[in-house]
Amino acid sequence: MTSNVPSLQKNEPQLLAIALSGCMDSQQLEGAPDHLSGFLSPLVGEPSSLFKGVTPVVLEGSQASRGRILREKARHPMTLISGVAQWSQDQAFLVPDDAFDLNDPTSLVALNGWPGTVVLDLWVDGDIEAFAAWLQAEGPANLIACLYPTKEKYSKTQVPGKNLFCQLWGLALSGEPASLENEKLTLSSLCAYLKGFELPVICKGEFVLADYSAGLFDPLGLGCFPIRSMGIKAERICMVKDVLSEIKHWSRYSESQLEYSVNHNLAPYLLQELGETAVVLRQTLGLRPQEIEASDQEISFSSGRLSYEFTITHKKAGLLASVLWLDPFWFHHPDRIKAVVEALSFSSTAILFILDQPVEPKLLVSSFQAKGWELTQETDDLVVAQKAKLEVKLEPELFEIIGHRLEQLFCEPANGQGLKEILALLGPN
Repeated sequence: MTSNVPSLQKNEPQLLAIALSGCMDSQQLEGAPDHLSGFLSPLVGEPSSLFKGVTPVVLEGSQASRGRILREKARHPMTLISGVAQWSQDQAFLVPDDAFDLNDPTSLVALNGWPGTVVLDLWVDGDIEAFAAWLQAEGPANLIACLYPTKEKYSKTQVPGKNLFCQLWGLALSGEPASLENEKLTLSSLCAYLKGFELPVICKGEFVLADYSAGLFDPLGLGCFPIRSMGIKAERICMVKDVLSEIKHWSRYSESQLEYSVNHNLAPYLLQELGETAVVLRQTLGLRPQEIEASDQEISFSSGRLSYEFTITHKKAGLLASVLWLDPFWFHHPDRIKAVVEALSFSSTAILFILDQPVEPKLLVSSFQAKGWELTQETDDLVVAQKAKLEVKLEPELFEIIGHRLEQLFCEPANGQGLKEILALLGPN
């Protein structure tokens, strides 16, 4: 990609957004305003978006009239349009909400001569192939469009209020690596990303939507620590007999044998839970069915996984831990972490970090003591320390924080230990 790709100038903050729900003479699209909101939220909210903080002009309902659209379209360097379009008289038209005759071009809004960059999410009434060919030949110079031949395909969704185009748009603007080219999200890189999901997209020209060349936004402040992945752990009591239902003669088995047997027989016990949880994760993350996989005792998905492990506490019971493992990509999006945790109804008991490089726990004892932590266990491969209501465990490749409320991931507490302060125990940063 060359360096002369046009992008939004700082003195041009205008953004036009139009939801076309259909007029009296056309079928109604109830979801158009929701789709439009789904496109706008990441575009004006993501820190690296070129439209971060911009207040858009939104036309929907009675505001999405032909006269208002024609007055506004020339004033904005970028336009988002979601809703009803029509192929008529060998030309591509939008159907404004006040259209009085779908056969009269003076009642519609022609797409020719539209300035700036245009994003189209449209149900096309009429010859969709001719509509697409016209856009390629005569449409806006900078364009990305997803066209649907039926209202049902336009509205098809796994996440309420968002079709697949809208979901992937949000992921791309959040910095999904597969959607970037040279650390920038452009029309062409976004188009290639969308085509990978077999979406019917058209792309013309170039425009930078987001720039990650300065690095991804790091609201949790974790980027300076040597972390490969983060785990959020929840535990619940699990009876051995619930998993090993045929067990008899308890005295023949040691606790370690029972723990081993439970962990190797969790699949039937977790079967229903794994299926239901996979659906929740897929809907929350906006994934396609093939992008999430449930195996015997683990669910894997893009940049993360949910795993289960049983630890025996006495001969007939133990704790079943569910750990939501998230790759560093997620550190830049605490709102999405929060959404997943809430969707799973996770009540976390610990936060775990797999370290990018092994450490020698004993060499960090002085760091713990200097920062006011009381050592309760110390070996070459394990250091355990306490401070106030918190406990930390450090192994060569794992750092565990017990008693740290999940809410502290999203803001530093006014008092007590903040997450970054605890992670500073790992050494200088």
